[in-house]
Amino acid sequence: MLKKLRTPLFLALLIPALLALTDFLTPIDHVFWNVRHKLNQHQANGSTVIVELESDSDHPDSDTVAAPRLARVLEQLRPQMPYRVYVDAPVKYGTDAAGDRLLAETIRSFGSGVSLVVRGQTVGSLGHTFTLRDFRMPPKALSDVAPIVVSVWNGNFIDYAVSSPYSVNIAGRDYPTFAASLAGKYSGLQDTFEPDFLVEPDTIPKVGERMLLSGSYTPGLLTGRTIVVTQSQNVPTIGYYGKGRIHPLAVDIAGASGLAKPISLSLGQLPLLIISWLLIRAGSRADSRKSKFTLHALAVFAPFVFAPALQLIGVTVDTGAAFLSLMIYGGARAWQLRVRRVQHTSTSGLPNLLALRARSETKLSGISGLA
Repeated sequence: MLKKLRTPLFLALLIPALLALTDFLTPIDHVFWNVRHKLNQHQANGSTVIVELESDSDHPDSDTVAAPRLARVLEQLRPQMPYRVYVDAPVKYGTDAAGDRLLAETIRSFGSGVSLVVRGQTVGSLGHTFTLRDFRMPPKALSDVAPIVVSVWNGNFIDYAVSSPYSVNIAGRDYPTFAASLAGKYSGLQDTFEPDFLVEPDTIPKVGERMLLSGSYTPGLLTGRTIVVTQSQNVPTIGYYGKGRIHPLAVDIAGASGLAKPISLSLGQLPLLIISWLLIRAGSRADSRKSKFTLHALAVFAPFVFAPALQLIGVTVDTGAAFLSLMIYGGARAWQLRVRRVQHTSTSGLPNLLALRARSETKLSGISGLA
């Protein structure tokens, strides 16, 4: 039994299966998905429009927006009858009583149509538990007039977004995540969901603050859409497959796109590993050389076909274990063939067994011919 487990075939299954329990295979998955999304991304569906606040000329390094200024932007949005509005910018609240009252009144005029986005200060690791220390919560006076959603993402070893929970419990209260709120889907088959990195961030509709206030944008662009009022300065970036490090709002919109698919499910490393290994096993036991080549070729192409195809319906399967299995089996078999060649030829310094065999077969055929 132990001898069988040391064969290339079984090593190609056992080693990747054990490493799938660790983070060792994450770099392989990162390279695969980053290249895959560089090659093919599609246009955003246009249901979400970004209204981007400009940098404050008086305070260019400020990461907050003044209450009167935000109230003015919201007032311009209300006649356009948006479906919902999210304020994705910390509000400077409590320093201007009149401005604070104006903002509160403006938010109330939308009914329940305005929400505040509170972003996590760091990218979490898988299994990370977010707490109150991870957020800059708005003052109670502001949260009383607008519900809060939080934006949090778990990242890989270089902080590329990989998943987000549907909700986060902070100080005993559950807050929905921003992407889940955008999609209107607050639970699923698993506790977390993954973004749809096939969305090209550059195609998300945007309207600048000046364009909004002057009305110089396409008529009807904001009507019936989800509007996100945001600012880009002083916001920590996050990794987005196929694009690099960008504003995290793009990941939130990609997360909503992922939740819009028929299913949201992550199956990990094992499914593709098993498929590739079974094809390798079938190829190693095939009788004809043609069958061996066909089955081994299918094993090589399986990760490149199954992973992108399943992604289209919202199912994510990781490829690292499958690729490692192929490398282990291919490398071991290549080494075995080299050793066999050395043993059977004069390369080893011993008699050339293949030449001797060919010579003996020639002699036997000559003898049989004389007979």
